[in-house]
Amino acid sequence: MLGLIISKETKVSEFRQAWIDALRQDVAILLAKAVCMYVEANPLEGTPTEEWRARMASNLLGVNEASFRIRLRLNPREAESRAVLKTLGEHQALFDRRVRPDKQEFDGLVARLVDEVQLILKTEWDRVRSGEPVYRIARWLALIAALVLVIFLVLMRGRA
Repeated sequence: MLGLIISKETKVSEFRQAWIDALRQDVAILLAKAVCMYVEANPLEGTPTEEWRARMASNLLGVNEASFRIRLRLNPREAESRAVLKTLGEHQALFDRRVRPDKQEFDGLVARLVDEVQLILKTEWDRVRSGEPVYRIARWLALIAALVLVIFLVLMRGRA
């Protein structure tokens, strides 16, 4: 029974670690593409070129894909996730204005998103490191059972 619990909880922890890695990767992609969009938001001279439009479209597609993957990974019932989802919405609204966002506002949203995601990543990493609740309970029960067995054996030996 203990072996089954340990193997199941180990698998859950592996899935949780993959989730952490994927979230980290998607946030990095989103922010890298968003920074490129911010830097190139206004063409330097004259009318935008087709090359510029293609770069912006590619970056926008990357931002949208990463944003949707992040949204699908988060649980809107958890406060930490709601904070990230709210910041993602504000980030999206910056670019929906069709004008270059204010640098201070953009940098603030990027920093806030990073901080909020790092909080989620730390929480999940702590959960992976300490194990799932069922695993922790099973580990303590196994330790208690082993101690009871040792005490029982010592007492039985003393009577013999």
